[in-house]
Amino acid sequence: MVDELIERFAAQAPAALLFRSLFARIYSDEKLDAIFAEHRECQVEGTLLFSSLIRLLVPVVSCQKASVNASYKASGLDVSRQAVYDKLKGVEASVSAELLRTPVAELRRIQDKAKTTRDDLLPGYHTYVIDGKKFNGTELVLRKREQ
Repeated sequence: MVDELIERFAAQAPAALLFRSLFARIYSDEKLDAIFAEHRECQVEGTLLFSSLIRLLVPVVSCQKASVNASYKASGLDVSRQAVYDKLKGVEASVSAELLRTPVAELRRIQDKAKTTRDDLLPGYHTYVIDGKKFNGTELVLRKREQ
């Protein structure tokens, strides 16, 4: 059943499936909790895991939920609302910084292995093309012939 679903998405939306799979790997609960454990300074790791906070915040940031409270109510977490807010309030800058640094480094490694790195279009400014199509040689030749 799952294989059929994956095959359907791969056929109909391969890029979406690729990016979803990539982000699920990079932002797995294990990796998020490891970032917290390695880079926290004073904050303790209790029953409410760092990955749970991220899972609460994603629907809020993506506008699927109106607030952290709404996300908390829908989550079914077995901790108090106050525990969630206290944990959020205590997230240290070193953890937040690493939450960006670690996935970027992993994405760069993947990009290097896929040999998709290019020089910056504007020196000193990193430019990313998120949407678009790069014509390979044969398609470009065919398009020129049609014109």
